[in-house]
Amino acid sequence: MKMDPECTNRFVGPNEFRMAEYFLLRQLQRSRFSSEFENLDQGKNVSNKSTIKDMDPRIDRENELIVAGDRLSLCDLPVFTSSPIILPAKEPLVDKLILHVHESNSHSPQDTTIAILRERFLIIHIRSEVRRVLRNCIVCRHWNTKPLQQKMGIVPKERICVSPAFSEVGLDFTGPIYIKVGDDAMQKAYICLFTCPRSRMIHLELTNDMSTEEFIGALQRMINRRGWCREIICDNQLTFKKAERLIQISTRASFKKRSDNEALQKFLTDNGITWKYITERAPHRGAFYERMNRSIKEPLRKILGKAKLNFTELYTILTDIECAMNQRPLTYLGSDPGNPQAITPAHLAIGRPLRHLPNFPAKSSVNVSKRFRYLQTLLRHFWSRWSKEYLPTLIRRKKWVFEHSVPNVGDVCLIADDGYARSNWKVGRIVTAFKSKRWSREDVQIENGPRISYETHSKTPLTGERLFG
Repeated sequence: MKMDPECTNRFVGPNEFRMAEYFLLRQLQRSRFSSEFENLDQGKNVSNKSTIKDMDPRIDRENELIVAGDRLSLCDLPVFTSSPIILPAKEPLVDKLILHVHESNSHSPQDTTIAILRERFLIIHIRSEVRRVLRNCIVCRHWNTKPLQQKMGIVPKERICVSPAFSEVGLDFTGPIYIKVGDDAMQKAYICLFTCPRSRMIHLELTNDMSTEEFIGALQRMINRRGWCREIICDNQLTFKKAERLIQISTRASFKKRSDNEALQKFLTDNGITWKYITERAPHRGAFYERMNRSIKEPLRKILGKAKLNFTELYTILTDIECAMNQRPLTYLGSDPGNPQAITPAHLAIGRPLRHLPNFPAKSSVNVSKRFRYLQTLLRHFWSRWSKEYLPTLIRRKKWVFEHSVPNVGDVCLIADDGYARSNWKVGRIVTAFKSKRWSREDVQIENGPRISYETHSKTPLTGERLFG
């Protein structure tokens, strides 16, 4: 290959660049189309088994390259477009050529890249080759990759095992909503939602803000009315974590004067509240209380409209919504005369509807013990119907029905964050994978980052494919 005399030692001229390109393509054709090149050089036709026989190949004597035939020689296209250079598939040099055209044209999509390549080259199986190369473009994968999905896990124990209502509690804040203070001033307020994952009963408390002090007061009011709960399921809000620490400190302080560690441990075992925090950026883990937030906002929006209520009036409205929500049917109400009433959260919690007090006759021959056994039987009847009618409706997975490949330790993945544009999403390497009974692999630990979940769809932190490695 001769050097261009116009080219200096410092810069590569266009003629030298073109000569270098033809040299590389010539060496590639000689190695992949050796028999075809020999036949064409001798004026013979290519073999019937050749992969380029339908392209009417011929040798361009000027550049010593195999090009397509002159079927389009009468058109107004340039010569290198009507007789493009034939290139093989699955070659590193061709892959680099495709990637160069793709990147130099602002990461053009597949069809645009193919159209630009066909102006000079005729690549065997060009569409599949371009698709394969573009699939490995890091920039395009950063923008086009889809979140990793995983099969929906099994229903947790606290939702399907029979137990008194509010034994476990799901907790969340919703709002803000505005209340009237004084004559014209408006102030923010928030709704603290407590819901039973088993009976689906809710309890609403109105707070002035989302501070720890307001939350502890709301929790105390809920426990005074609904009873002590042994487990609280919530997200990772700092208010909840601070409240947990304050409750533990106050509990230990009450035993400090007695200096009885055994009594303290026994009290914590018998009466302590276990706080269970869902994985960060995985709100679907608390779906049973997140769904209640929406159910509250819809009637609240319809009832309030543009009305301006004070704290007491709004609190009364919330109790009305709470009463209506606790009487919603959990199952389909059919035409069976044996079950005239649908199962509601109120039935599972107290054994009767909320709006109707039981009729107690002034004089009755039934003693208290039999009456108590009757109420217990009635409550067991509703729980039995709950097990037979409501639980089977949870069998179907309405989404996330297939298992997918799980990320492994060492994979480098894109971490999605709804608070930033995709171009600012971080890339992290998985250092630890945690297994779970509910999922094939529940969470992963990112190097120098948090423990996150990956089995969601739109808010999943990890992409479905590896970026590197």
